[in-house]
Amino acid sequence: MHLLFNGMITTGMTECPGKLLLTKKSAFLLADTEDVKNAALFFGIVGVLLSLFISRMRAGNSEPAFLTDQDLADLTSKDKKKLLYTEALAKFSFSPSLVVNPTKMGFRFLDGTASGTFSGFMHKKKISVFLQTQGISVTPTI
Repeated sequence: MHLLFNGMITTGMTECPGKLLLTKKSAFLLADTEDVKNAALFFGIVGVLLSLFISRMRAGNSEPAFLTDQDLADLTSKDKKKLLYTEALAKFSFSPSLVVNPTKMGFRFLDGTASGTFSGFMHKKKISVFLQTQGISVTPTI
């Protein structure tokens, strides 16, 4: 079982559109590799579609390296297709050292060596329930 959500990802000094992928054993913060902001600014929706087409033609059908992770072995081909144009910024294994704090718009993940934030308010309750079923306590910061 896994869950996939769109939102904003922050790791270190990087904040970008991305995805949160939750599996039974870990959480992945994934950044979108397709940047269509400039195309949208100058050429509107036609520019966005053309930019997506060109970037997908350049990338081909090769899968990103993080999809070979054993935690992602049970992903469906439909979900793998959604992840073709992403890159893994951080992976947080569900262990006792993982601390998950809710934020105003999402969650902050801290495992002692790395940290990252996912912002996506629409799915906050669903993510919280999933994490608690995996044995991860979602503790608010004071």
